[in-house]
Amino acid sequence: MNLSQLYYYRTLTQTGSYKDAAAELFISQPALSLSISNLEKELGVTLIARRRNKIELTEEGEEFALCVAQCLKILDEHVESIKRKSKESNSILRLGIVYSAQGLIWSSIMREFWLQAREKPQFMIHQDDTPGLLESLKRGDVDIVIAGSMGPDDQLVQLPCWSQDVVAVVDKDCPLAVQKVDKGLRLDDLRGYNIITYKLDGPVGNIMKNLVKGHDLDVHYKYADEITMCSMVSTEPNLVALTCSTWLVRSFERARAIKILDAPKGYRKFYLSYRASLPRIPSTTRSFIDYVLNFDYDSVVNI
Repeated sequence: MNLSQLYYYRTLTQTGSYKDAAAELFISQPALSLSISNLEKELGVTLIARRRNKIELTEEGEEFALCVAQCLKILDEHVESIKRKSKESNSILRLGIVYSAQGLIWSSIMREFWLQAREKPQFMIHQDDTPGLLESLKRGDVDIVIAGSMGPDDQLVQLPCWSQDVVAVVDKDCPLAVQKVDKGLRLDDLRGYNIITYKLDGPVGNIMKNLVKGHDLDVHYKYADEITMCSMVSTEPNLVALTCSTWLVRSFERARAIKILDAPKGYRKFYLSYRASLPRIPSTTRSFIDYVLNFDYDSVVNI
């Protein structure tokens, strides 16, 4: 017994005619008759007392027709529910992103992807630091993460996408703001200043540690984000923060970001990460991954 036989039987009992049922099912009458005959053989009973024009169900046929109708109704409802949920989940993009990445590049990606998408996605955005986002990704709370990297991880696929420069952030009354803000500075110019930067247990702290190695600078690896560091700089005119060049820095009225001339361009990299164990990536998620990785970053000023 298979599903096709059950659907054939239901249609036959609904139409009351082999001719009408065959037409509705787009099969021949002999094929329908053979299917019903095989069903009767398997059950060991006669379901239909054949008549010339209209069928007549036996007592067993009536009972079986009721059973088939109920079972297929439940099956059809669940199939439709699963299809609906699949369509809904396929159109939802659950994205995790660090605050510092949400500049003009990110907003341009979101806008342009939405405009070109045939089926408009629904964005669900989760914001956190890099360690928190990568843990959320592993738990399945989000589908894609834009953040730093905590190093190689067998559970994740981590692909570089765009980057940010490193800047020295000072208060507008700091001597460096007057002397260097337009020209830029070199790391050796920071000798004698109290310098703060990212904690070493995050993705950027060790990047900064490697950057200043050999320059004999007084660096304190204490903070998790640019907001805290810019707040500190705004209260201490002789304090310098080594941060990534992000819109968060420019949101502080007193903060001045100075280019570091001997820091490699694009020193801090963002990665697009997703779970390596996914058996199937929804089409909208896959399209977004491809779009981000192939985006023309040079067309956008990263602010």
